[in-house]
Amino acid sequence: MALALAASVLAGACGTTSGDAAGAPATGASGEPRTIVLFSRTEGFRHSSIEPAVEALRPRLTAEGFAVVATEDPDALQGAVDGGAVAAVVFVSTTGDVLDPPHEAAMERFVRAGGGFAGVHAAADTEYDWPFYGELLGTWFADHPPVAPGTVERTDVAHRSTAGLPDPWARVDEWYRFRSAPAGRSVLLTHDGEPVAWSGTVDDGAVWYTALGHTDESWADPLFVDHVVAGITSVT
Repeated sequence: MALALAASVLAGACGTTSGDAAGAPATGASGEPRTIVLFSRTEGFRHSSIEPAVEALRPRLTAEGFAVVATEDPDALQGAVDGGAVAAVVFVSTTGDVLDPPHEAAMERFVRAGGGFAGVHAAADTEYDWPFYGELLGTWFADHPPVAPGTVERTDVAHRSTAGLPDPWARVDEWYRFRSAPAGRSVLLTHDGEPVAWSGTVDDGAVWYTALGHTDESWADPLFVDHVVAGITSVT
């Protein structure tokens, strides 16, 4: 049933987006709608900012010309990426073991064949026992102090997700520390010397991640939403 649901969602993906759509969805070489999947399943801590994040990203990505599907069903995710019309998958503050082996295999095939992957905040606190996910993200979450004001510095001023940001950029967020530096990734933003956003590739797939976005208020900040939308579209 979940696979059938995924197929029906993709077939009518334009109808799942908000009413802010501007024009027809972007299409691939074969003319099919290009879809971005917002995946937000949690099997650990659940961030209250997930729902504001989806609400903020859906109309903005639609305005960029994409169909948008939001789901927490791993079977629907697998059906979508195996269906061939997905431009990128975004893990929106996922936590814990959110995919079983068949779903993991589908995601790995998707990325290695050229599908885009973006992760937001707790996406780094996800799938610790899946080696490919470590290769994909470059590292995993280690710990964090309490939410506090802080300053973000740009280390890449040319990337589309950082080009429009102030430098330094004052924010209130939950400042992640990681198990290691993100292996094989280009660091885009730092906080107190710790990478907080980066990009890279895995085979033919493009990858982007931001550790920012813990608070609900982040998703009402146009500058922050610009940062995330630009990061997502950079991998499509």
